[in-house]
Amino acid sequence: MAENTSVLSVKFTERKDHTEMTAIAEAAALIRRVAGYRKPDESLKAVFLRVARKLSSRLPKYIGPMKPGRVEDIWREEARMIRSEEMDALRALAAEHKATEEAARDEFKALERRIEAIERTLGLSPAHVAGARHLAMVGALGDLDRALDGGAR
Repeated sequence: MAENTSVLSVKFTERKDHTEMTAIAEAAALIRRVAGYRKPDESLKAVFLRVARKLSSRLPKYIGPMKPGRVEDIWREEARMIRSEEMDALRALAAEHKATEEAARDEFKALERRIEAIERTLGLSPAHVAGARHLAMVGALGDLDRALDGGAR
């Protein structure tokens, strides 16, 4: 009987029409979205501090600043509750972050179109472009190779 219950509960969570999410789970997802990618030398503690600073600027004065420990509790879904002001600030910050990402993506696509137009104007064939990219990569890898093997080539 216990096996049937666990299988049923797993299937229940995998259903496509089941879209309910608790406030804590939504807040954790929003914090992860706002945090973005970590820099290679950035600790998780630094990420919590960065997100806490961003959120603190959006919270009302009577709530006070968001502490990194509170961000960590929400991140790990260990917070007992989420205040409506915190959720509003998280949603606004996530929407702003999404808009910034979309603007950067659009700018990148526009830049790619401009580069393609310049390549067509100059009459560069795809082979020329691929060759130039290959030479640039070889040059970058050559510098890396020198750093690794003490400069011998």
